[in-house]
Amino acid sequence: MCKTINDLLSVYLINNEVIKFLKNKYDLSIYHLKILKYINLHHDEEAIIEVKNIKRDLDIHHSIVTTVISDLHNLNYFIKKRSKNDERKILLIVETRHKMKIAQFIHDIKIALKEEFAIQGLHLNYDHILEDVIRNNVSLMNIKKVVKQKYKFKLDQFLLLMLIMTIKHDFCTFKEIKRTLSWDMAKINKAVKVLVKMNYVNKNRDKLDERKVSLSINERYKDEIYMMLEDVSCIIKAHNGDSNLAMLK
Repeated sequence: MCKTINDLLSVYLINNEVIKFLKNKYDLSIYHLKILKYINLHHDEEAIIEVKNIKRDLDIHHSIVTTVISDLHNLNYFIKKRSKNDERKILLIVETRHKMKIAQFIHDIKIALKEEFAIQGLHLNYDHILEDVIRNNVSLMNIKKVVKQKYKFKLDQFLLLMLIMTIKHDFCTFKEIKRTLSWDMAKINKAVKVLVKMNYVNKNRDKLDERKVSLSINERYKDEIYMMLEDVSCIIKAHNGDSNLAMLK
């Protein structure tokens, strides 16, 4: 159980670091990276790509694809236009100059990611770093979808529940949550409030100092939480193989 939870937390933390890195260094999102890599990997020097194929192949929501395609068009990574035969179809015209620009970006970002993650002490497969970070993101998005549809949890609530499950002593403190997940107190309190209201988590006050609050799992729901973990374990194995995920030092 602990390995599955630790793998889940690692997936989440690495994904967060990638998102921050892309935003701070390039002012781009993980979706920009996914689409550029898709164009670079799946098409020859010159290509015409229908946007609906990107949505289908990458399984990205329509509104996100629309925004990202507009951004990348403005950055001159391709030409965007409507099909002459069917104006409902949006086409991306990728010329040789665009392919060269995309290939250079992919090359540069691989080097930058390797340097950034080496500094932070993240253990990743540096030979396939883009594949790793994208697969990591896909895995997390699938977990998010499952816990929302099947268990009615938001991802933050689910992550907090899993973290509390890993604490070897009886109670999890707010300080431990903040240190492990790098959340501010507003975010922690919001997730805690929901979990307590749903009765999955007990909120405990120190008998000697009522200002100190800790959290524990409601024993009545442990079996249900184990079932959730089984679902998550299957998703992680499906996307990463039955091997250890990259872990934080």
